Amino acid sequence: MMKKPKLSLFLFIDAFGWEVKQRHPDFLRGLIQDSKPFETILGYSSACDPSIISGRTPAEHKLWSSYYYDPDGSPFKWTGPLAILPDFFFRRGRVRGRMSKWIRKRCGFTGYFQLYAVPFKQLPLFNYAEQKRIWEPGGLPQGQTIFDQMVEKEIPCYVHDSDLGDEKRLENLLEHIQRQSIDFAYCSLGRLDGLMHAVGNDHPAVGKLMQWYDEQFRKVIALAEENYEEVAWYVFTDHGMHNVTESHNLIADIDALGLEWKKDYVAFY
Repeated sequence: MMKKPKLSLFLFIDAFGWEVKQRHPDFLRGLIQDSKPFETILGYSSACDPSIISGRTPAEHKLWSSYYYDPDGSPFKWTGPLAILPDFFFRRGRVRGRMSKWIRKRCGFTGYFQLYAVPFKQLPLFNYAEQKRIWEPGGLPQGQTIFDQMVEKEIPCYVHDSDLGDEKRLENLLEHIQRQSIDFAYCSLGRLDGLMHAVGNDHPAVGKLMQWYDEQFRKVIALAEENYEEVAWYVFTDHGMHNVTESHNLIADIDALGLEWKKDYVAFY
């Protein structure tokens, strides 16, 4: 099979901040031609990722906080009866994970959705920003992304499936490269973020995962170079990760202000 002219390959590792790269200097050693730190958008991935794929600020694309106060427009009004159920039951991570999937399906969301620690009695007070999958055309509330451009310019591309794990996402990418069916690829990987949230950024398991990413990326790049005359590849991220070393009782500070709930403010912690 003849080689195709060019593949643009974008490999995104969630939470792979500059400090993580510095801590693992063997990652893609010998392949990286240039690397540097960048400033990111203030906010979580819910703000950073849309800005990366659109080149716009959160004020422009309208995605920043996942939840925002909107009792009139809330898609969760129907969840009101769930508030009578015991809190201790829904504090369990596995239960909330299953409930998140159910509510996402019930609301018709295609984007990333998690309940996190939002109490069910407060859920009907809020709306949810990322109701659509941002990794496809029309995914932003306002403005276009690179994926809109791919469709408009009829450029064959691969974009990861957010419902799959990292292994399957990379496996699917390799299949597309082998078939030479794409000219552009965007593959986002999330295991590092989840791992560091659980064990911190300097745990031995982080090093093992970075080694795994190194091995997988080398396979992807090598296969791409076998099938394309030119391969332009980039590894990047949205934010880093800091360890929690101490805490502060913010709830007590807010309670001490003497503000009235639902009149002066609404919050969940």
